[in-house]
Amino acid sequence: MLLTFQGYFEAGKFTPDEPVSLLGRKKAIVTILDDEAQKINEQTKAWEEFFEAIESSDEEIPDEFPRFNISRTADL
Repeated sequence: MLLTFQGYFEAGKFTPDEPVSLLGRKKAIVTILDDEAQKINEQTKAWEEFFEAIESSDEEIPDEFPRFNISRTADL
């Protein structure tokens, strides 16, 4: 069986992009790419953009938000 894991090497250690769980000792072949690894993954980048948008917003945040009931037994 051949498994492939994407990640990066830094300071002599491999860090996968996603959690990896392997049992026992496994034989491996490592291929190093010429591309520099991006230290920030796409999810982290999306959160940073989200928080920047919140900080730059001048919209007032209300103390309490309107509530609604989405249950099927809700009175209409």
